[in-house]
Amino acid sequence: MRVTPFRKYLNAESKAPGTYRVAAIAREWYYGSGEASYKIRMKKTKIKKLNKGVRKFTVKWKKLKKKYTKGYQIRYSLKKSRIKTVKSWKKGKLTVKNLKGGKRYYVQVRTYVRCNGVKYNSSWSKKKSVRCRG
Repeated sequence: MRVTPFRKYLNAESKAPGTYRVAAIAREWYYGSGEASYKIRMKKTKIKKLNKGVRKFTVKWKKLKKKYTKGYQIRYSLKKSRIKTVKSWKKGKLTVKNLKGGKRYYVQVRTYVRCNGVKYNSSWSKKKSVRCRG
């Protein structure tokens, strides 16, 4: 005799970022149920290139597909962090102007998406540095 327990999954096919709960119910040889939760995290992006300019720099990053992101955030700093938001998933670069010449800036990029009214961010990319001319 072949035994195939009946299982019920809640939110098992969800692919959007967030935390989900799975419930399983088994019947036949084993009666009972169990619950577990899992997280879906955002994909991380990478900085491809940093170009320096006079009191500015341009950062280029690897674009992700539309289903993985709605936009990007760029963090740059000398000492205090400043964040610029690019609200399009199509763009792959940003020029930051009006900076101090001769200073080294540290740059990072991350993706974000809004899902069911909640904003989810990926982790920041590896830190890269650029020295502005000026």
